[in-house]
Order: sequence, then structure tokens, then C-alpha cells
Amino acid sequence: MELRLLILVSLKSPLEFIFFILTGKIMKIKFCKDYDTYDIFWNKLELKYASMLVHSDFPVDRTGISNIYDINYSKIPEDYSTKLSFEECCMEAASNIWLLKRPVCLFWSGGIDSTAAAIALLETKSKDDVLYFRCTSSSINEFPEFFETIMDSCDLVKHKSFLDESVFSDHNIIKVTGECGDQVFGSDALSEKQNLIRDEWHSMYKWNFSLIYPDHEPSIFEEYFESNRNKFFEFLLLHVDQCPFKIKTVFDLYWWMNFTIKWTDVDTRMIFIFTKTDQWTSTLSFFNTDNFQRWSITNHDIKQQGSWETYKQPAKDFIHKYFPNENYRKNKVKMPSLQNVTDFTPKITDQSIKLCLLDGRTWRNNEEIDSSIINSLKLNEEGL
Repeated sequence: MELRLLILVSLKSPLEFIFFILTGKIMKIKFCKDYDTYDIFWNKLELKYASMLVHSDFPVDRTGISNIYDINYSKIPEDYSTKLSFEECCMEAASNIWLLKRPVCLFWSGGIDSTAAAIALLETKSKDDVLYFRCTSSSINEFPEFFETIMDSCDLVKHKSFLDESVFSDHNIIKVTGECGDQVFGSDALSEKQNLIRDEWHSMYKWNFSLIYPDHEPSIFEEYFESNRNKFFEFLLLHVDQCPFKIKTVFDLYWWMNFTIKWTDVDTRMIFIFTKTDQWTSTLSFFNTDNFQRWSITNHDIKQQGSWETYKQPAKDFIHKYFPNENYRKNKVKMPSLQNVTDFTPKITDQSIKLCLLDGRTWRNNEEIDSSIINSLKLNEEGL
């Protein structure tokens, strides 16, 4: 059987260098505070810098040029053009989920992405299909009007129970998340940079550290970044060349980073990072389809229309068509919905998943992994 990583959470070294690897090949990587160890353990420091632009702890390069380990990720379609509308992509994704012929549980946060998924699943289900929604009080607060229409099908739980591990282990039920929606549209990392999104992306060369990484206090990391600033921008220049169209603006760049580097992180975090389960096979991200990727590339010009309130406007228009609510359509903005409904920050413990292979073998954080297994998962220098 082919040896591929599903998830690697933590590889302990004398320097406490911490890895996170997920689904199929590697997936998530968190780093120690001593940034000098980057040079020792990981020669793709620039990929980490780029991932931090879009608030990703676990960078996986879906262009395939910067990964060190054999990571399982959804490849970017080579035939990237499509005539499908956003609505058609939603209905197709929902219809394909119903083809699995199992009850469906949608993790509904009240946000734009999970609500679009809810609308599509409701519109495509047959009378025999079973759909219910898992939500918390935060879900209701985010879209109370919609909750009123689905409340009879809702499993309303406490925040701490939203991602209960037992839910993922029941493979008789398909679990659907609204994940990868942000990666289709752009990046919520730009919410505080709206005055800059139409600037040429090369203007970032002149940004200071606090503008590039506003969430990071000055520290040894700032010193290390400044000493490697040229390498970082060399990486960006190489990375934007992989885009099917020319990256011109700050918005373009942040979307491309989110689309290529954070996709795998988001696709898998509800299972491997927010919980400590290795039961992943019956959980799907609604927006992780080839046609949503194609739509994202083909319709880049309509993802945001001049203000933060218009970010994800095609999704809000889709929701409004089937559930008219002018206030939601015009004023709803992207929020950290997953954090709101779970109300906690993931923590690494001894019981966190360290490594999960496609053949089903799993190691916890307090278990040792033979170095031969880790070495067998490394790619060659060309990333092939």
C-alpha cells in the first residue's frame, strides 16, 4: 500500500521543533519560538512567511513547488476555466453529496459559507434524503432569521460540544463543513487592509513588519524576518508566476496565497486540529471541489466589489435568491464563525494526532515514530 501522510501533528526534537501534517500527505506545521531552528529543520522558511500573510499555521503548497513531504492535497485543476455560475457550482456540490446516499449533517455557523451550503443542500435534497444542522447559539446570533426556518432540523449544542469527536466517528452520516469558502473568494486577512487591496502587490516591498504581520508583536521573529526579507519576496515572485492569470494587486496576491497555501489547512482543521480524532473519511468541505476552484479562477473580478461589505457578494446573492433577506445580502460581512461556534483555541496535548497514514496507522503526540517512516515521506529536492 502506498505510504502517504494523513496527519502529522508533532515531531519532537531536542529543540522542540513541532510539525503538523494532515490528510494523505503532510498537512499541518507549527513552529517553535526559536526561529533559528528553521534553518536546521526546514528549508522552506519562505513558505511559512507567505502562509502567515493569510493566517495559516499549516502551509501546504498546492502548486507543488515548495513542499518537502508527500502531502495529500486537492490539486488545482489544469483545465481551470468554467462557464458555471456560483449557483450552479453550489447545486452540483450538493447533488454530489446526496449521491452518497447517507444522512447529512451540516456544521452550520450562520456565516456566509455554511449558509450557502445549507441552501444548496436544502434545494437539492429529495423527500427521502435526511438533512440536519449542527449549530450553537452563536450560529443563531449570526443569522437568526434563517435559523427560524431550519430550527426543527437543528441539533443545537453547546460550544464545547460543536466538534465532539463522536460525531466524526459515525461514518454512517456524512458531515459537511462550509470550509474552503474563504479560499475561493479571497482572504479575510484583508479585512483591516481595505485601503490597500487595489494597490500593486509589489508595493508590499515597502511595507514594514507590523503592516505585513499585524498580529505579531516585535520579537526575535521580526529580526529573523528582516534578515530574510529578500528571500521572502523572491518566493512571492516565484509563486505568483504559477497563477493562471497575472497577479497585479494586493487583493490578487492574498487570494492566491489563501487559495494555494491555506486550502489544505482549512480543509482539514475541524478534524485534525480542533479535535483529536483520526476519523476523517466521512467529513467533506463543501467548497472543496474542482468546479469551485475553476469558478474562483475564472470569476476573480467579481469576488469583491469595492468594500468589505461586498466581499463574497456572489454567495450572498445566491443565499438571497432562495432566502430573501436584504440586510444579510447587503451588510453581512465575513466573521471568524468557526472560532465563534467552538469558542476555544486548539491546543497541542499528548493525545493530539501526531501522524496518520492512509493505511490507517496512527500515532499520538506522546508516541514515537520510527525515523524510517518520516524519511520515506520526504520528497526529493525537486519536489517530485
